[in-house]
Amino acid sequence: MIKETLKKYGITLTQFANTLNISRPTLDTYIRLYESGQALPNDKYKFIFDSVFNDKIENEIDFQEQLDRAHYLLQRDDMLGTMDLDAEKTDYISIVIDLMKKDMFKENTDLNLYRFIVLYISSYYENPVMSSLCKYFLVLNGKLSIKQMTDEDKIYFPYYMKLFKSQLLGKLQCDEMLLKEFYDRVEEISQKENRQKDALKNSIMIQINTKINELLNHGLKTESINVEQLVSSIKNEER
Repeated sequence: MIKETLKKYGITLTQFANTLNISRPTLDTYIRLYESGQALPNDKYKFIFDSVFNDKIENEIDFQEQLDRAHYLLQRDDMLGTMDLDAEKTDYISIVIDLMKKDMFKENTDLNLYRFIVLYISSYYENPVMSSLCKYFLVLNGKLSIKQMTDEDKIYFPYYMKLFKSQLLGKLQCDEMLLKEFYDRVEEISQKENRQKDALKNSIMIQINTKINELLNHGLKTESINVEQLVSSIKNEER
């Protein structure tokens, strides 16, 4: 089906492979798997085949439009470094980047929002409160069904509801005792982070000293050691 369709619209297999940024042998394998109903190694190519080779494509113009769209999506994936991610995750990355770009060009951009996003992404696996707050707003705005929530998720929802309802009604009051607990917790987290930072510095210094001594033992002079190459060498060893 695929080869016949390409021939119909005057496109060679090599041209099609170039459009998809894959080799001819890989294309032949994908065509064989697709036409026999087997799973492709990358589901993005299944999505492309489904879009380009279907009964709704009635003429060369429609076919070329779908082909151009497929090429654009693959170029986007290559630029973002997301070829190995599934289509849904790649779409989210693309959407977030577009929204961030538009927001960053505004004069009143709130950079604290982006600090929070970085903090959230780097810690939500370890902190269920972060994840539950996210799910609360998704359910509230109809982006997730309450049926998808676990009992553990739902435990947090009434407390968030009470807080945000009070805020909307203008009934929030400062609880000095809780505020002091908050300040104490801030200091506790700060001290923990400083300890972790010091430990990281020590670990890095040990690795750097070890690598420098190794290079010196190989006969290199201190002045000939390139800092960037040194750091790159340590990174490669960690992999």
